[in-house]
Amino acid sequence: MITTADRFAGPAIDRWNAHDFNVYGDGGTALVLSSRSGFARVLATATVADNTLEGQARGAETFSAASRAGQCPVDLQARSAAYATAHDPTQTSIRIGRVMIAARAAVLKAAGLPMERVARMVTPATGRLKGDYQVHHLLGVAEEMTTWDFGRTTGHVGAGDWAAGLEHLVTTRAVEPGDHVLLFGGGAGYTCTTAVVEILDRPEWT
Repeated sequence: MITTADRFAGPAIDRWNAHDFNVYGDGGTALVLSSRSGFARVLATATVADNTLEGQARGAETFSAASRAGQCPVDLQARSAAYATAHDPTQTSIRIGRVMIAARAAVLKAAGLPMERVARMVTPATGRLKGDYQVHHLLGVAEEMTTWDFGRTTGHVGAGDWAAGLEHLVTTRAVEPGDHVLLFGGGAGYTCTTAVVEILDRPEWT
């Protein structure tokens, strides 16, 4: 069983203003992986990282043995701004994009699938970027193919976006047996992990 749980509450974090393009939501998820049976099959996973981008989420703060969030609220905008003073923001965006595209390419290659065979994509519920260029544009899919309509109602529930998004697709019957779903996740570091699952059946719990 794989579980996730995140609670974004004050004074450690202001869920509404911690970032300039997304809102954080409290949530927990759980899923079971089995080598015997299930409603879906994991075909491939891939992780790509560019650890030179680690400082973007840390800013000017030094490493410590414990979080200082209790004494000083987390301000991701301030951390990003501090990182930008020493790094070219355009190059930072390009490097993040490269990680995302490489993660997508790696998992599709491992699964032996072209992008055209992917029915839906679960994307992180990380809100809207400034301007017209959004995550789905970078990944080369239409917004309707992603789980944005669902994620915009929950906010970013941390590591739970994957399981919650997949469950939403299954319970709303947005995917059918035979469909392939690409799960796309990202995190500070900067790291992207992807997976391709094939829907085998409609589970009884739907």
